[in-house]
Amino acid sequence: MSAKPAPPLNAPASDVTVKISAIDTTLWMASNLAGHMWSPKIKGFEKANFGIWSFLIEHPSGRKLVYDLG
Repeated sequence: MSAKPAPPLNAPASDVTVKISAIDTTLWMASNLAGHMWSPKIKGFEKANFGIWSFLIEHPSGRKLVYDLG
């Protein structure tokens, strides 16, 4: 099975860049539903433990946005 190519992003062109900072919220999640997250199931990986991160996005105009994965 070969991977499908990613769809085009269709993002407009820009000369502006943003600063992105990762924020460790120190929150960790544990799930017994690992079998629903990846396939085929992997012996020894029946549970999934993962960190919940947030991201601070800073635009040169001074605008700021926090994107939270939790």
